[in-house]
Amino acid sequence: MGRPDAYVGRFVDLDGIDLLPKPVQDPCPIWIASNPDPDRLSPERFAAAVDRVGRLADGWQSTVITPPEFADRWARVRESALRHGRDPEALTSSVHLMINVNDDEQAARAETREFLDTYYAMRVTDELMDRWGAFGPAEKVLGRLTEYVDAGLDLPILRFTSFDQTGQLDRAAELVLPELAGP
Repeated sequence: MGRPDAYVGRFVDLDGIDLLPKPVQDPCPIWIASNPDPDRLSPERFAAAVDRVGRLADGWQSTVITPPEFADRWARVRESALRHGRDPEALTSSVHLMINVNDDEQAARAETREFLDTYYAMRVTDELMDRWGAFGPAEKVLGRLTEYVDAGLDLPILRFTSFDQTGQLDRAAELVLPELAGP
């Protein structure tokens, strides 16, 4: 266990606090979840967002991004790290992806839409779904995930877009994950 500590801040003071569990890593890696979109940000803001990851982070997590967009942004993050005297090989990349493994692609997409619409209380478009993950037979899902890996993805974070989470986990564990992990 750690020792209780104190914090005096602008808005709150805490005395005798102990945050648990403590990180296993020493030092604790810093990850930045960021999805800068050059179509929505000024060139300066986009560059600053990418640079922040390369300058400060040990890992980068993105989402709602195509494999080519990921490859471009990951290359920019790595270039930023190098400019700041950091080893780009020491960085780790991650993308939060939605998947639904179902032999019937239309059923997988319909369930995904219903799941995401319910969870996020929004109307998910086909375009958003296609930027956010892979839905359908195992071969199609694996193919899409492989596109991200080929673009430089180190750690796919997979979310099952189904109301049958256990069933999706079982299908992914049997049909997708062994192939994704490789030999």
